[in-house]
Amino acid sequence: MPLDLYSLELYTIVVITSATIFFIISLFGSYAILFKTPETIRAYKYHFLYLNCSYQFTIFFLGYFGRVNVYFNASRAICVEFTGLIQLFNSNWIWVQVASMCLGLTLVVNALFTTTLYRYCHLCHPKSFYVVSPMWRAVVHMTVPAVPAAIMVSLATVICIFYSEYPEKTQEIQISICLVFSPLFMTLLIFTGSYTVASVFISFVFILRIMRKLRSNLNNASKKTKEMQRALTITLLLSVCIPSIFGAISIAAAVSGLLTKVNHFEVLFRIPYLICIWVGLVNISATIIVVPPYREALLLCFRLKKVYDKGLMHARVVT
Repeated sequence: MPLDLYSLELYTIVVITSATIFFIISLFGSYAILFKTPETIRAYKYHFLYLNCSYQFTIFFLGYFGRVNVYFNASRAICVEFTGLIQLFNSNWIWVQVASMCLGLTLVVNALFTTTLYRYCHLCHPKSFYVVSPMWRAVVHMTVPAVPAAIMVSLATVICIFYSEYPEKTQEIQISICLVFSPLFMTLLIFTGSYTVASVFISFVFILRIMRKLRSNLNNASKKTKEMQRALTITLLLSVCIPSIFGAISIAAAVSGLLTKVNHFEVLFRIPYLICIWVGLVNISATIIVVPPYREALLLCFRLKKVYDKGLMHARVVT
């Protein structure tokens, strides 16, 4: 692997560029979800917005506030160096960055799970308390994200406080921390991996049940209803499959490198880090393109821009 292609400078440029493109598209996506969602799928507005905002929260801290570069020091402890807006503050903000990263990644997993759960209950169990009662739905939406997020954020914060050390600074503005391998650190990895795998597995089971239910229910439905239901199912499938496939492969490689302490581990870590940003970009792009009302809003923007450009060119010619 030519390490020059994965230099820190190029890595930083790609991270910032990817995060910027994501925020441009996701802001349009937020507008489309808020104002262009039709009454027929208005119940899914919360879930679309929840997932999009979870990616926005996570990618802000990954791409702007504290970009992460990981390496092993001389004693083979794992060191995390932060660059970005965090350099405007003191080293105490490391805890904010670490907690926010854990919270953001947990929010994304929870958003995917609750979206799949609602879609499954809405189609397969339309008379369940979760679908019928807004109170029960609110309880589920608050409990499911809160419990695992609290556990992961607490473990990560305790590890950073009690099982970490500050390396000697090589630059005045360098903010970094070295983590010592401990049973608590392994507990965090195991809990995070187990929770993510369980959530993704249950989501796939729900999706299979959803697809089977749609095959039997859409035979007599109108063309517009079929198109909308297929769009929602495809969006849900892409939202779960893309991070599951690409995330699992890259994170497995990074964790393997972490446990075996391979050389040039920092290069191996940068790939899943970038994938976390690209997955958010692909997710909101797929949502806008696949769901018909959002796609029409996007095409309308392009048509208005084309008309504006023609009018501006005509005005220049007349002048």
